[in-house]
Amino acid sequence: MNKLLLLNKTNKKIFSTQNLGVIWQETNRRKLLESIKYYLRTNQIYQISRGIYSLEKYSSRDIEENIKLSFKIAQKISPNSYISLYTAMKYHGLIFQYYDDIYSIGGRNIKREIFNVKFIFKTMKDDIFRNDIGILEKEGYRIASKERSFCDSLYLFPNIGVDNIDILDKDMVWEISEIYENKSLNKRIKLLLK
Repeated sequence: MNKLLLLNKTNKKIFSTQNLGVIWQETNRRKLLESIKYYLRTNQIYQISRGIYSLEKYSSRDIEENIKLSFKIAQKISPNSYISLYTAMKYHGLIFQYYDDIYSIGGRNIKREIFNVKFIFKTMKDDIFRNDIGILEKEGYRIASKERSFCDSLYLFPNIGVDNIDILDKDMVWEISEIYENKSLNKRIKLLLK
């Protein structure tokens, strides 16, 4: 079957090298990279960044204006990650400051720039990172709920300001806060939620 037809059948627009290998059922890395080079050369797929490809040609403007596209790219940079911290807090309306950078929680600390947008991945202890409470599964990316992004942010950045705390489900904040097992975090939450 035609490789492009297989990509179109997934109803996805963005793929990592690993995704292409799985979809095309190509286990030979050299053959996979040859196929990718062919489709790039013939403008049938486009390279967003090293190891990340798309069916559409995107510009820096597309990525700056389409936040969900940025989220999908972040997910391809670090597949097990989830959008959180300043980015998720802004997305959910907890903070009003504007941040150009896309912040995620991932398995490794990574900084990568694609089309003038910085993608920043912060790490946490593995048992926190692997706990899915408050992580929302969306089409092509994962994002922290407002309560999880609030807790993640306070855990990593103790002095962060929150502009719109009233939209938080306080019971859910306390439930999520248990995964951090951190007394200092609990004190900061108590102070902010009073």
